[in-house]
Amino acid sequence: MTTTTATDRRCAPRNRTLALTILAGAAASLAWAGAAWGADLPLTDITLYRSGVGSFSHNGKVTGSETVELDFGVDRINDILKSMVCLDYSGGEIGGVVYEPRRSVDARLADFEIDPRTTTSMETLLNALKGEPIEVEMADGSVSGTVIGVERIPFPNLTRVVLMTPTGVRATDLSQVRSMSILNEKLAAELEKGLAAIAEHRSDRRTSIDVNFNGKGERRVSVVYTHSAPVWKVSYRLVLPQSPGDEPYLQGWAIVENDTDADWDGVKLSLASGRPVSFVMDLQTPLNLQRPYVAVPVLAGLGPVVYESVMPGSELAQMGTISSNGPSIAMAARRDGRSMAEESDAFAYGAASAPKQAMLGDIPILEGMTHSSATAGEAGEQFLYTIDAPVSIDKGKSSMLPILGQDIEGRRLTIYSPDTGVDRPMRGVELTNDTGLHLPPGPVAVYDADAYAGDAQIRHTSRDQKRLLSYAVDLDVDVNPVHDSLSRVTKLKIVDGMVIETSERTDRQTYTAVNRDTKRPRTVMIERPLMTGWTLSSKIKPSELTKNAERYLVDLKPGESGELVVEHSRTDSTRLAVLGYDLTRLLSYQTNGAASPQVVAAIRKAADMQGRINGLSSRMNQIDREQSEIAQDQDRIRRNMGTVQRGTDLHTRYIQKLDEQEDRIETLLSQREDLLAERDTAQAELDGYLRGLNVG
Repeated sequence: MTTTTATDRRCAPRNRTLALTILAGAAASLAWAGAAWGADLPLTDITLYRSGVGSFSHNGKVTGSETVELDFGVDRINDILKSMVCLDYSGGEIGGVVYEPRRSVDARLADFEIDPRTTTSMETLLNALKGEPIEVEMADGSVSGTVIGVERIPFPNLTRVVLMTPTGVRATDLSQVRSMSILNEKLAAELEKGLAAIAEHRSDRRTSIDVNFNGKGERRVSVVYTHSAPVWKVSYRLVLPQSPGDEPYLQGWAIVENDTDADWDGVKLSLASGRPVSFVMDLQTPLNLQRPYVAVPVLAGLGPVVYESVMPGSELAQMGTISSNGPSIAMAARRDGRSMAEESDAFAYGAASAPKQAMLGDIPILEGMTHSSATAGEAGEQFLYTIDAPVSIDKGKSSMLPILGQDIEGRRLTIYSPDTGVDRPMRGVELTNDTGLHLPPGPVAVYDADAYAGDAQIRHTSRDQKRLLSYAVDLDVDVNPVHDSLSRVTKLKIVDGMVIETSERTDRQTYTAVNRDTKRPRTVMIERPLMTGWTLSSKIKPSELTKNAERYLVDLKPGESGELVVEHSRTDSTRLAVLGYDLTRLLSYQTNGAASPQVVAAIRKAADMQGRINGLSSRMNQIDREQSEIAQDQDRIRRNMGTVQRGTDLHTRYIQKLDEQEDRIETLLSQREDLLAERDTAQAELDGYLRGLNVG
């Protein structure tokens, strides 16, 4: 893409000036969607981005003052209005740019007396013409008059227009009307214009503008703008090598679509890996603001202004990083001096050949691979692939262009990662992007021993970044995971009257990997999720760590099985009330040494003190129950006394019984007061004991 920088201007001759204009109104003229620039200002440079936009640059010459008429699609005008830059390198000026603003139908019809969109029938039109003179033609002649309105008669089902005629009011059946004329010529013409405006808006897909270049002599000019464009895509071919020491070969193809209304003829095409922020704003449609009604100003009292304060702690903290903490078991040396990884490489690059019938041909696929026809570079902070040869793509067509072709660092692996949704080990490869290029995301077709091996997908990969790719199920390897967890209490202590129970938890995952291939070794990578809050306690350390996972390597000889044990541990503390602690559980902890005799004695004493309180409460409850029973019996006696004659033996007996019960109630109340005082004292003693209780 052609650009002009401050350095360019400093290097230019002094008598040469640069006019740079960013025109909002002029920008609409330069949309590539069908722009008719002619031979003197052709499209020469295109840069496509992965955010759905493209940058287009026209470069050419104009002579003197020229006006160029342009035609373009209206769907891209807002992008052009937002982004266009016009450059005149020889002192000329961008004069004026005239274009037709895209007014909405509402705006066009706002001042019309009759809105054609609401007059969809003879009835609605006549209602809109209320008060206007019309002439209606019927089978028996014509009638002229002023429209009063339209009425409906349910029985029979009739719709009639009511007119004020010179002879009086007349109602005419609409079903008998053959034609109607609006006698107000101005109103009839306005209605016709409104219908034309609706039709024009419906068919308004293209527009024309005039761009004025003002100056003297022949001058070089450029026009640069952005608008929506299909996202360019990448598909890769990865060829695994057959010889030890060789690296995989990666080929990349860019897929580009020309969705504009014109052919791209010999343009310089660049493909940017960046994703700039882009949006669409309606700049073409005129915007009218509603002005507020303002009351007559009067003096009023002023109140204080209250501003919100900044919330404390709203600043973001810097995130930490995680690094690997140990070597992989894959690097363990063998007795014969060769590492298991080296033996695995011998399998990967030498012995792993596909059956003959799977070959693509007699010539190795790598020898016929097309190398890159693009040059890598940078524009600002964005990485660019610039196609070396001029590109020509007809409108509506797509093209595949080779942008990458070189060796890349990599090694074969068998990948077991059940959390990704695949419960079988997968054939894969670990790539390290040492190409010096950015690799955009895309599908990867993998070829092994000149045969198709499977498909993979790669995410955006920066320079020197590692990526794991899996492309086929490894039917010769099985991995069986077994999970086991253990939790035990290791220590009890009492702090401020609370039992602190310390537990040691262990999580153990055992992976048994079996290589059923009796001829070739395997390097198995086991990927498992990170256990946040746990500490790795096993001797085996992960070979790699990602944001959410840890990876381990296991090397297997032909026909061999191996075991990987990954153990994590953590310490948890639980606070429990002393009074609610299970004594049976406490004694078991004393037996295994988790609880000291002092802790056991303290808990026992607290339990005894609580037992005394519970006993006093139980006796008080017994008194309450006896009082309740006496009260119920007294109610019975009083009801019976109401039916017995005074002075009788039974009445005297009832009175004696009530006296005895009242004496018992007074005794119970006195006993309850004594028990309550004793319980309060015991509770205070327990609270004081627990308040300062600290036993290690």
